[in-house]
Amino acid sequence: MSYESNIAMLLPTKRDFGLCATGLVDFLIDTQNEFLERYHSIKKLQMSQASVSPSDLLPSHLIAYDLDRDLLPLILSQCQYIVRPMAENKIEYNLQGLELQLIERFIRGRALIDRKFDQLFFRQFVRNASIFKILRDKIPQVKLTSAVKCSIVTELKSFQNLCKSLASLDIAIGFLANYKAEGDMLIKNYLQDKLAMPVDKGLISSTASQQCRLKHILALWQVLAVDKALRLTIDAQDPFDDIGEDYRENLNGQQRKYLTDQLKHIKVDLLCAELFEYIVLNLSYQSTNTEDRTNWPIVETLESYYESKNENGEIAGLDQFPNTLLMSHAVDTWRTIAQFHNKQPVQG
Repeated sequence: MSYESNIAMLLPTKRDFGLCATGLVDFLIDTQNEFLERYHSIKKLQMSQASVSPSDLLPSHLIAYDLDRDLLPLILSQCQYIVRPMAENKIEYNLQGLELQLIERFIRGRALIDRKFDQLFFRQFVRNASIFKILRDKIPQVKLTSAVKCSIVTELKSFQNLCKSLASLDIAIGFLANYKAEGDMLIKNYLQDKLAMPVDKGLISSTASQQCRLKHILALWQVLAVDKALRLTIDAQDPFDDIGEDYRENLNGQQRKYLTDQLKHIKVDLLCAELFEYIVLNLSYQSTNTEDRTNWPIVETLESYYESKNENGEIAGLDQFPNTLLMSHAVDTWRTIAQFHNKQPVQG
């Protein structure tokens, strides 16, 4: 490591540069625990199995010393320098006293450390199916009504405000996946009171601020993320800059025409939202799942994904979706759906 190294190397995460810090912390925890277990075994002492969370550690819990400041003075205090005329001087060490001092200063009262420790989430890591599942398990999620969703989108006319609101949700989701919170707490209050986020960087929409609670956070994230993607599509920009070429195979003319015809029989706004969410959470470079899904049929994949989030739920008309389209066509399929959606009135 040098001054030119990425600072992420010092921040424990589950992937990329942060694995260095994660490995180091895990090694240090394991080293202390093994040392204490070995000490108690040699001394034939009963060892407490209580452990301390890394976030609660104090200096008094750790086996730690400085060679010059702590160890050398202790050694010198237990040695005797004998000057003998006409003979070689002699140094004698009180090893029993030194052992007792070492135990008292550096071992007694030290704690086992829990190997589970908090790790950081960068914003781009939050957009991951496993993170969303963890949050759903912690805080059961509830859908937003069509009226609320429509009102939020209408209020966020500024693209900059939309991006600010979405960024604040990414940060909140990362925290909520790791820490407990009450589902009925307003998202606005969580951002300001718990995360100390400035008002101008939180939810800009007054409807979202007043209506959306933590139990709605994933539904709100979907609304904002999809709206951002739709706006980018209208401006001929790519909303999937983190998706690899394996999932970008273009539809041919016949496939595109047939899909467009079938979309007339499907609840397009829901299809558009769910397919977008699936692509972003499961197919991006940031996804922890590296399984090749290119040959998975889109319709079957989407059915399974939607049902996993909503008991007995279904996307109306999905049985009309072309069953020949595969996940290798995912990006172009979504783009075709988005273009169709942008031409339609808002669906209730």
